[in-house]
Amino acid sequence: MTVYEEEWPKEQHKQRREAASPRVCLVMPRFHPLFGGHIVQMTRFLPRLQQQGIIAFVATGMVEGDPKTKSVRDLWGEIREERRNGRMALFSRTLRAFTQSWRQTFQFIRQNPSCFRRPSANVDCVDIYRLPVWGPAKTIRSRTFAFSAAWFLLANCRRYDIIHLVGTSWHVSFSILLAKLLGKRTVVEMVLLGSDDPETIARRRFGRINLAIWKRADCIVSLSPALTESCQRMDVAEEKVEVIPVGVAMSRFSPLPDDAAKEQMRQKLGLPSRGKLVVFVGGIMRRKGVDLLIDAWSLVRQALPDAHLVCVGPIAFSADSRVFFEAQKQKIASLGLREAVTFTGRVDDVAAYYQASDVFTLPSVTEGLPNSVLEAMACELPPVMSDIPGISRSIIRSAAEGTVFEGRTPAALAAALLSYLQDDGRREVVGQNARRRIAEAYSLTYRTERYTALYRGLLPGLDVV
Repeated sequence: MTVYEEEWPKEQHKQRREAASPRVCLVMPRFHPLFGGHIVQMTRFLPRLQQQGIIAFVATGMVEGDPKTKSVRDLWGEIREERRNGRMALFSRTLRAFTQSWRQTFQFIRQNPSCFRRPSANVDCVDIYRLPVWGPAKTIRSRTFAFSAAWFLLANCRRYDIIHLVGTSWHVSFSILLAKLLGKRTVVEMVLLGSDDPETIARRRFGRINLAIWKRADCIVSLSPALTESCQRMDVAEEKVEVIPVGVAMSRFSPLPDDAAKEQMRQKLGLPSRGKLVVFVGGIMRRKGVDLLIDAWSLVRQALPDAHLVCVGPIAFSADSRVFFEAQKQKIASLGLREAVTFTGRVDDVAAYYQASDVFTLPSVTEGLPNSVLEAMACELPPVMSDIPGISRSIIRSAAEGTVFEGRTPAALAAALLSYLQDDGRREVVGQNARRRIAEAYSLTYRTERYTALYRGLLPGLDVV
């Protein structure tokens, strides 16, 4: 990964790491190089913790393409084929799947005894341990990752003081219980409203049990007021809840100096050099509201025939997203928008697309605290965001900082976009206000300082060098 100008050189990271404390183990099922808003956030955030004298390392699941994952997927593919052919009963098929999955997992651990001791990768001086995960189904993978994570934490119990848990899957409950036995501190970070909040946890299978364990964490971090309100409604101890939003590296996400630089950036990226450009950043999926955006874009093009939409983010990263993307391609063709919409796929330098654009939009159905909105605002792009209760208006406080459109209709979204595309003066003023808003409340420096204080507060008797 790139070390940006406001980050320390790796040599200084290493010197601080040797003497620093406390020690934090971040446990999350998915991490770099996989894509996701919070994955990107953590990848940028952890090196900053190292700068502040915090030792941090990551325990995560294996990525696609690892021999372990591939062999298990082949196994389940064979079972699905046998199911179609009617040669196996449900019970025997399921029993065979679990038996072979467990056998292969333990065989992998025996053949790779150092998988829990030696990091699989190092990103900006942060060690990453990839743990065995098996089974293609999400529910099975979550349970197997929980088992692998517990094994890892037990095997390395002398190497950390705090377990930082992201999400609300089974690994959180397992890790909290294990931490209580080992005398370790735990921090649980809620990321997505409708997935990680306590009300959603309680509605799931075994939800009340998991929620009772979840409440026993030493600290629960909320990214937004909506997540905090959910904690209040579920009687989570108020003193345990900390509100720490995601952060933006202000020096990296900044506007270009003039229109000439913007035109050069568009040429570099292969985007139209003339006309207004609207950018969307996120996975191409239904939850992000891409279908609504395509419908609205046909209305925008009627008013501004030279306007262009660029959608930046991974395409067809799952079976559902693949079907959804194909449906949107057909819709674009039927609306005559093939020359008006660009899908880039996943990119390494997303800041360049913000800098080349005029307006940012995110018409999501639900979010936690979206990085993309904050990054776009830091680049002085006026944001157009759907009205997500407790999220949107906590970021965009007034019309002076952006637009929160209501109704989730193509006409409402198109009108909000056109209000900036057709008014250069308003677009410039709102963009400047948006950057000031991010600098005040959502900088990566602020997030790092808050977490550093939190970790040290959990270990008051620890001498920090």
